[in-house]
Amino acid sequence: MKTLVTLLLFVVMTINTPSFSHAGEQNIETLITQKNNEMEALLSKRDPRETIQFLHEQVKEGAVFNIEYRNEFMPENKADSIQLDKKDYINSFIQGTNLIDNYSVEITTQQVAINNNRIIAKEITQEEGTMLDPVTLDNGIPFVSKTTCITEYVIENNQNLKTQNGHCITETGRSNTI
Repeated sequence: MKTLVTLLLFVVMTINTPSFSHAGEQNIETLITQKNNEMEALLSKRDPRETIQFLHEQVKEGAVFNIEYRNEFMPENKADSIQLDKKDYINSFIQGTNLIDNYSVEITTQQVAINNNRIIAKEITQEEGTMLDPVTLDNGIPFVSKTTCITEYVIENNQNLKTQNGHCITETGRSNTI
């Protein structure tokens, strides 16, 4: 009986904690897609505490995100790129959805490539909603946003897939312009 329980425990642990040492591209693509599906669900749920916890677990310490943006709502003299560390990247998700009504999001994994222990994924996030005035919380403007990221992942301790870096381009405009 003890052997059967040990065997079952081993099988459950193997299923829940996949080994990356022999993982193929398909397995890693599945894991990235699952991560993106979970992130999509968290953003849709709009629970900041759960989102922060999830991102802290998924993003490697020292991660850097370079984001270029084209935003028709921003003044022309405003910078069109920004570099975020892990903390600022996580905060951008919390603050970014705070003033949006009728929010919807979809995250897709387009391509995954593994080359010399580097895992690179192309991921697309599409968001829609109504941007509220930050002072009055009304006079909403319907918008659509598309972010295309080339994300680099690393495997820590031969089992944890974590986001190491990202280069993203975000385009945001009125619902009928993108």
